[in-house]
Amino acid sequence: MLLKELLHITIKTGKFIGNAKAVKNVADLASANQKERKRQRQEEQKKQKEREERRQTIKNIRNRNIFETAAIYMFGTLVAYYISSFGWVQMILVALFYLMHMSSMYDLKGSVDLRREWIFTVISIVCMVFSCVI
Repeated sequence: MLLKELLHITIKTGKFIGNAKAVKNVADLASANQKERKRQRQEEQKKQKEREERRQTIKNIRNRNIFETAAIYMFGTLVAYYISSFGWVQMILVALFYLMHMSSMYDLKGSVDLRREWIFTVISIVCMVFSCVI
């Protein structure tokens, strides 16, 4: 009898432990799903913010007239000329800034007409090259 009761208690304990593991596995799965959903929500919020910034940039570009655009690029050229006058390292930084600017314009090319921005960028680069050569 004692052996039978001990065996019965062992079986019940095993079932209890098995059920506890199953509950733990379900809780881990729910926790992982919750973390995954939270990560997806954060990614979606980040994408939404990027879309809003892009929309705002496009709106700003469309609302500028030619004189504002020319003034912005003239001021940028003067600042670039001033910074590049300090030496080669600063000149390389100015070139990298031009490349970053052109990359951001390339990203926006399908959304808005950027012909005048490209023209002013090229004029600005030509002015910088001539100022560095002279």
